[in-house]
Amino acid sequence: GSLAFLFNNEQIAERIRAVQRVVGVGVHILGVTGERIAPTLRKLGVRSIDSSRPAKAAMFNVIFSSDPFKRHRIPPTRGRYEQTTYIREPFPCPCPACEGRANPDLLKLGKREYVFLRTLHNYYHLKRAISAHTDVARSVQG
Repeated sequence: GSLAFLFNNEQIAERIRAVQRVVGVGVHILGVTGERIAPTLRKLGVRSIDSSRPAKAAMFNVIFSSDPFKRHRIPPTRGRYEQTTYIREPFPCPCPACEGRANPDLLKLGKREYVFLRTLHNYYHLKRAISAHTDVARSVQG
């Protein structure tokens, strides 16, 4: 089942451990893909994860960046979605939506095609942030 409405990483880990005691270690987790929980999921032996976070963020006019991981709201968007900064200018980005350039379409509102671009961009950066944590965990363990 989904752990999407849990925000406490220790509660998430405890629920995963409880499920693993019943069905085994290699479980698939729905709704959890935060960059802070990624090292814990790896240590627990979680086989795979998925989430709608990048797509929902894109719908709410939020774009991600990585190194370090941040959320940026596109003005004049308001609301309570968690973000760290407002973004007014696009930044150069290697993701498939930006192709190594600063893509101004990421900051455009009102059309589905812009949401799709932001979704692809956000998935790229979330995966990059999670991979960075995984690589750090490997180097510490190895």
